[in-house]
Amino acid sequence: METFFSSRAVRSLHTENEDVLQGIVELLLDEPSNHIPELRLVVDGSKEPGDGRYEFVDIFIPAQTTAVGSDQMCVVMELKNATLEGLWKGADNRKPGYKDLESLREALCGENESTLLSRKYTPWSQGDIGWKRTTMTLKSIMEAGVEQLKRHMQTIALGKVRSYSAPGVLDDRVNIDLGLDDLQGYVFMAIGGVRVLVRPLEPVQSECRYVRALQL
Repeated sequence: METFFSSRAVRSLHTENEDVLQGIVELLLDEPSNHIPELRLVVDGSKEPGDGRYEFVDIFIPAQTTAVGSDQMCVVMELKNATLEGLWKGADNRKPGYKDLESLREALCGENESTLLSRKYTPWSQGDIGWKRTTMTLKSIMEAGVEQLKRHMQTIALGKVRSYSAPGVLDDRVNIDLGLDDLQGYVFMAIGGVRVLVRPLEPVQSECRYVRALQL
């Protein structure tokens, strides 16, 4: 991912959002036909749609085979993206110029992980059509991503939803049967279009097997 970003111009990266990041990750996957973007989960069956009932896994990569006795590792990915402009806003409220963003990009390349995560970040709000007034650190965004991914993995491990009020997977693109597949989670955070930090989580064992459904 960092190699891909290094070839991009600053103006194409400064406002790159998570949708663009997800598209890039999907293109870079070895088996693009096997992964499932935006896997739908019921995380709270007591709530109605639009009120926290559903959450979506950025990318889910199920097992590659249906053979008996070949339980495998499924991959669950959570993507976070911090734009150059949001990083600039977190440190300086004035409007950045091209040279400002280029200098920031160069600085990010040389910083260690601890320094990167301590940087402040101001996100863009689509709903308010402007910059949010809340400024956070990249560390807090990463930690929130880890907690979100843990919740998703625990929900996936439950298998298919069994009733309207039950949590689980509600997505026709994956077939779920009895098995012992492990779920391995990763949080990927892209920073300013030049750095990528990864947090692997402890695997979660399920009593299910997850296989990509055939698409007609």
